[in-house]
Amino acid sequence: MHESSARPWYRKLHWQILLAMAIGLAVGGNSVTGPGAAANLGWLGDLFVRLLRMVIVPLVLTSVISGVASVGGGGSLGRLFGKTMGYYVLSSLLAILTGLLVVNLIRPGDGANLAKATAQALPELSTPSSPVDLLLGMVPTNVAAAAAQGDMLALILFSILFGLAIVHLPEKPGQALLGFFDAAFQAMMQITSWVIRLAPIGVLGLMIRAADRLDGSSIKALALYMVTIASALSIHLFVTLPLLLILLGRIKPSIHFKNMIEPLTMAFSSSSSAATLPVTMNAVEKRVGVSNKVSSFVLPMGATINMDGT
Repeated sequence: MHESSARPWYRKLHWQILLAMAIGLAVGGNSVTGPGAAANLGWLGDLFVRLLRMVIVPLVLTSVISGVASVGGGGSLGRLFGKTMGYYVLSSLLAILTGLLVVNLIRPGDGANLAKATAQALPELSTPSSPVDLLLGMVPTNVAAAAAQGDMLALILFSILFGLAIVHLPEKPGQALLGFFDAAFQAMMQITSWVIRLAPIGVLGLMIRAADRLDGSSIKALALYMVTIASALSIHLFVTLPLLLILLGRIKPSIHFKNMIEPLTMAFSSSSSAATLPVTMNAVEKRVGVSNKVSSFVLPMGATINMDGT
């Protein structure tokens, strides 16, 4: 559902979020108002992120189960999985190449004084997990524990299996379970929409605290690294992804970014793909028109394994 163009700009959520970001940066970055504002208003950002994280597990469970059960087994799910993984591999590869290119062009570490850093004891590095360990880690021994720990890959795998099980049930119990999870998903989307309405207040608290933690000396020391990261992210956001939208999706990038402004601003202010997931699902279904069958399968998996920005 698209917002009416007749509504004043200040009534639209994405403008409210952008305005909150600007106010937060101005107030938090001010040496006079920053410390007090961060102490008194920073908790608003924490509360907002906790509310988003509260809905993630039930939203993912109900959406993936209802989505897989609606798609059905066999060829339909296989094609969706193949296209999804193909895109994830391609976009991740392009992001890696962009990062390598920008780092080698800017070389942010050249001339850095590492004497102080090397004088400190380095933490012991863990041994990289083998493919077998990664596979075993995807299989939850306790679904409730996986939900409590926010283990998204394990939850997604369980939800896919549960959805496939519904497909193979006799018609009457299968339809009853599908109806239950569809209704549960709609309820979770309603809760999510309520939480999203609080986004401007939450973003204000997040940006005030983030701006207050930065000072002139730290910004100067990290300036080249910030330029490197901003350059790589800008190339990926404004060059790579628009090309993929045009070549693979036949979608105008300007229209897509307009519809996705709320998830983009939420991702920028929270720096959390998990916290942004409910906002993204709400946007792609209500503003872009993507079916729940697709969004419920693609987005939770993408928020877990397709984080190109990192």
